[in-house]
Amino acid sequence: THGKFHRAYVGDMLQSMQFVRYDSTANRLVLVANDRTPRPITCQELLDLNTVAVGDKFGNVSVLRLPRGADAAAVDTSGTRALWDSSREDSTPKLETLCHYHVGEVVTGMTRASLVAGGGGALL
Repeated sequence: THGKFHRAYVGDMLQSMQFVRYDSTANRLVLVANDRTPRPITCQELLDLNTVAVGDKFGNVSVLRLPRGADAAAVDTSGTRALWDSSREDSTPKLETLCHYHVGEVVTGMTRASLVAGGGGALL
């Protein structure tokens, strides 16, 4: 689990990735978006506020992005929608898959690094 800007990026072995946001006024977590593909997540790396790279136990690396406007749609003004209720709705925004690559081995870790001094970053 990574957290940044009142948002948590949660990956698990059953339901893949979920982006949740902390609502400080109601003191609870609100589901922003989830992945449409069930992936048994073994590692993840936050690329930017809306994008995360994930690896799964089947040797796949995927980059997932939050759709534009999905965070604003996750605001619950009624106060009656709980996290476990909202995860079952079909109206929950789905994460977009930007790319998918099969490595062939279980991906156990990811990090962003520069391959040469002063060069651009790469996902290792």
